[in-house]
Amino acid sequence: GFHITGEHLRLAALAYAVEKDGNGHPLLLHALRVMDSIAWDHPAAVSAQVTALFHDAIEAGTARLSNRRDVLYFEREADGIAVEAAVGLALDAISRRTVPRYGTDQAPESYEDYIGRLCLDPLACFVKLYDLSDNMNATRLAALPPERAAKLLTRYAAARKTIRKALSAAEKQGWEPT
Repeated sequence: GFHITGEHLRLAALAYAVEKDGNGHPLLLHALRVMDSIAWDHPAAVSAQVTALFHDAIEAGTARLSNRRDVLYFEREADGIAVEAAVGLALDAISRRTVPRYGTDQAPESYEDYIGRLCLDPLACFVKLYDLSDNMNATRLAALPPERAAKLLTRYAAARKTIRKALSAAEKQGWEPT
């Protein structure tokens, strides 16, 4: 069956080469932790693992999806990597639109609107819960100024509640991670 390959890992390293998380650590390590958590809990859920591996690359601006959302392209790389339709849709859903779309005066997406849009895609919900779990890690939060950590914890807890509700509804309809 399909599995994470060295090419996935090479492209993730390329996508996150200079990107840092809120604590100044390489963003690649966060993506790998999220992917690894899913791999431990759901070893057969490779689509979820691929989504986790690249979940911050589009937001970081180092990767983009093709119009059909079936190929992920990277900066400084001529060829993209094909992704399953579900992965492409989930990557689109999990990527917050923090800048106006080219040629529009559309305002950046609020966090609440982002979570609402993300909740329409069960795979994105599934991966985002693991992302939030890593973001809410006490050690990571302790490295931030206390006010900032408290604000983020409140935001993440509210998002987690909303996402869990959406994912639960999808699971009742038969959705499961692949």
